[in-house]
Formats: sequence, structure tokens, C-alpha cells
Amino acid sequence: MNHITIDDICKAVDGSLLIGDGSAEVHTLAIDSREVTAGSFFIPVIGEKVDAHRFLPEVLRVPGVVGAFTSRHHSIKDLGDLMASWEGADPKTLPALISVDDTVAALTALGHLCRSRVSVPAVGVTGSVGKTSTREMIATALSAEKKVYRTKKNHNSLIGVPLTMAELTDEDDIAVLELGMNVPGELGGISEMARLSAAVITNIGVAHMEFYESQEGIAREKFTITRGLFPGAPLFLNGEDPYLRALAGEYDHPVTWFGFDEGSDVYADEIVTTQNGSRFVCHMKGKSIPVELTVPGRHHVLNALAALAVSDFFGVDPVKAAEALKSFSGFQNRLQIEQVGDYKIIDDSYNASPASMRAGLDVLCDQGDEHFSGKRIAFLGDMLELGKETERFHMEVGSYAADQEKLDAIIGVGKLGQKICEGAAKKLGPSGGKLVAGCNDLDQAFTAFQMIAKPGDILYFKASNGMHFKELIAKIKNEIQDKA
Repeated sequence: MNHITIDDICKAVDGSLLIGDGSAEVHTLAIDSREVTAGSFFIPVIGEKVDAHRFLPEVLRVPGVVGAFTSRHHSIKDLGDLMASWEGADPKTLPALISVDDTVAALTALGHLCRSRVSVPAVGVTGSVGKTSTREMIATALSAEKKVYRTKKNHNSLIGVPLTMAELTDEDDIAVLELGMNVPGELGGISEMARLSAAVITNIGVAHMEFYESQEGIAREKFTITRGLFPGAPLFLNGEDPYLRALAGEYDHPVTWFGFDEGSDVYADEIVTTQNGSRFVCHMKGKSIPVELTVPGRHHVLNALAALAVSDFFGVDPVKAAEALKSFSGFQNRLQIEQVGDYKIIDDSYNASPASMRAGLDVLCDQGDEHFSGKRIAFLGDMLELGKETERFHMEVGSYAADQEKLDAIIGVGKLGQKICEGAAKKLGPSGGKLVAGCNDLDQAFTAFQMIAKPGDILYFKASNGMHFKELIAKIKNEIQDKA
């Protein structure tokens, strides 16, 4: 943080300093009491299950802690037992406690304050699928010639982005920020906080359909990222997405399209799929740049195109940016390919949507050469938060899976996972042609593995986090290793 004092915070959030020294300087922000250290300022968030104010007593006793917000105390008299342990102490020598009406609103104001102290340009990345991978690819490409800050952990929300703002410094050349959208109105607000010099929208899917009546509604919400764009700053948009194509003209920002055909400003051709990645040629501004990726899937080709387009805009040599992209190896539980004994396991269990599940099935079917004799088996579980059309979306994924000639077996897990099976069975018809089996839970899915899978097979796993597929994968790995 850039020399922000308790007095600066009080002014920014319109808070009242109950105890502590207004001149004390804050070095880090924390919303987790376990992460509070010397120099920290703690923000107690009131959640659905836990009110973090309960941790204030222990937080304020951490050696060197600078202070905290509170919306539960409005005067020294309200502090009660908290002050009892400091009996006789000068209130100005104690950690600061700032009274506010709403701690999350105060955190938002604090995020704006932190960003105002830093002039580093920022790229905002949003979309229904692929935000994190695209963010990391952009950061990787830019790092070929620049010092890059990128969003850490999952700090892409109303609570996470202010924490990110507190970490920015002018020692960085550029920041790449992931901006999420959990509820209507959130994205526009956090993009304004981020003060963007460029923005990327990866695609429009059906995540969070419980809040919107249509994908067009989701698309319009994604375009609220433009609220944080400086006038004249560019948008980088996926030219393969019809919703982005339809709405882009409504926004007063220059657009760079990336995609798979010459109709896009930046496009890929000569795409060759490899066992664990791909090769292609990127065409941009009259240049043809060979690119090699070590992560699988055509969707990652699109992510790489976005990265190359953005890095070029910020002055990075595209050949150097392409070379840097070779080092991107993906994320745990996101299309991670691993050889376990005589089985190949594709762990794609970090959340799920219809678009990402289809992309993962494509990767599964790309595995194995012309001599491959094993089976390709997909374990597909519930995709959550898809709104009133959720059953239809699951049926459509099942239909898509049924169309994949190289896919041998579809194992649906959970109530909605079995809707995937229903969609597959409907598409396949009486003649079948694939093994389709529904399972109620992870135990039944494990039994299905024991009955169906054989050494040499490729196993793919995809579901929303709430399905706990990590546990299924771990159990299957242990079973394979025990029998090795």
C-alpha cells in the first residue's frame, strides 16, 4: 500500500476513529483474521453464516496490528470487554478502531482510495468462462517485456478487488485484473474502482442465469466493465461469440476482435492439436507469428489470441509474447492431464458451465492417437447456478456428448448429471452406440469406475465445485495406485 494512514482511511470511508493513532500507516488489508500480521488493517465482513466482528478481540491483540473497521461499535462505551483488557491505557496508543455503517461499503471506499494512489495502467478481464486462464495468459505475454501484477487467489469480487487495489504499486509496469460478476451491478462497480486502460471479455455463457432472463441480459451486464474504462480505451472481444458481436456497437470504445477467421483483427489458423497442447499461427497487423501452447483445447487458442492482442497494444514484441506463452501450464483442477498408472486422468473439476464442459469433452476426444485402443470415459456432474433452464442446459450437454464419435462412455453424477445422461440417450436413440450410465452420488460413480474402466483408458472429470469431484478423483487415483 502507498503510504495510507488511519486518518486517510477515516476520511475516505466517512468513519469515526474510536481508538488508535490517526497517523499510523497501514501496510496490508485482511478479511481473514488468520492472515492478520503486523501492519495489517482488518475488515470484518458480515457473512451469511459468520459475522467476522467476533474475531475483533483476537485481531486487535496481534502484535503490530494497525487497526480494523467495526459496524457493531459506535463509541468507546460500546467497546465494553474489549477495552477492559486495556484498562488505563491511552486510547491513542491502541490499535485503531474505525466505526462505519457498513464494513463492505467501507472496504469499497478503501479500494477506491488505494487505486487513486497508484498510476499503473490496468487491463480488466471478464467473461462467463475462461477469465482466470485468459488473465494469466495476458500476464504471461506481457511479462516478456514488462513487470506485471496480476490478480491473486480469487480476488475478483466486490470484496476481493479492493484487496487487489491495496497491493498495486507504481513499481509495476502494468496490472492484469480479473473482474467477476456474482450479482447484478457488481461488475460495473468494481471496474470503476479498477480504472482500466483496456478490457477483455472472453465470452457470454449461462453462468448466473438465476439473475437474468437471457444470455443477452448476461452480455449487457458483462459490458458494464466499460464503466471502468478510460475514454477511448480499447475493448478486446471474442469474435466467435454472437452476443458480443451483436452488442459491441452500442459502446463508445474501439474494439479489437480475436477469433478463428479472417473477419477478426487477430486470428488463428493452421491449428494443430497435440496431446497436451496445440500449435497455430497468429495473424495480427500483417504479421504471422507461430505460437505453441502447452495447455490443451481450442478455447485456449482464443485465450492466447486475446493475450497476444493485448500485449501488442501495450507495446510488447509479439514474437517475445508468443515465446512467453509456452511457459503457461494452466491451473490445478482445470484440464490438468496426468498419467496415473496405466490410466490417463483429465482433472477439470474446478467448477463447470455448459461451455466449459463442452470444451473439456473436446479435449478428451483429442487425446490418443490413431492407434489408441482404450476407452474415453467422461464423468459429468451437476452444473449449478444455471437458473430455471438448468435441466435444458444439462440435456444439451448430453446431446453434445452423444455427438462425439470418439467418446465411449458418459457417466452422469447427481440429479442434474443424470439429466446429461437423459439428453445423451435421447440423442443416441434406441441404437445407442455409447455406454450411458447415471449415478446418484460419488460412491456410485466410483463403483461405475470399478466396473467400466480398464488400464489404458482416459478418464475425464467435470462438475461444479459443490459436487466435490476432487474427492472422487482422489479415491480413483488411490484405487489405481493400490492395484499398480
